[in-house]
Amino acid sequence: MRPLTRVSLTGLRKAGPLTCFLDVDGTLAPFVPDPARARILPGAASAIRRLRRAGHRVVLVSGRRALDAARVVPVPVDGVIGSHGAECLIGRR
Repeated sequence: MRPLTRVSLTGLRKAGPLTCFLDVDGTLAPFVPDPARARILPGAASAIRRLRRAGHRVVLVSGRRALDAARVVPVPVDGVIGSHGAECLIGRR
């Protein structure tokens, strides 16, 4: 296995499109007592939009059911992995 090396953000941009896997609960959306009331943090939606406009793929990851995780993030993404990897939705635009 090759050792990991540091790469600048500029270097990553030159590498071409990336796939960004973003955790929903506790990262994009703070934990709340009632999971049905979870909402993403201010600025998260615009950050996801900017990633996608730049040509990167965005996939949400959650322990929730995939459809439930998709409802928490009300912007287009390229996929949702839910139920700790047991479910996968592709191309929610």
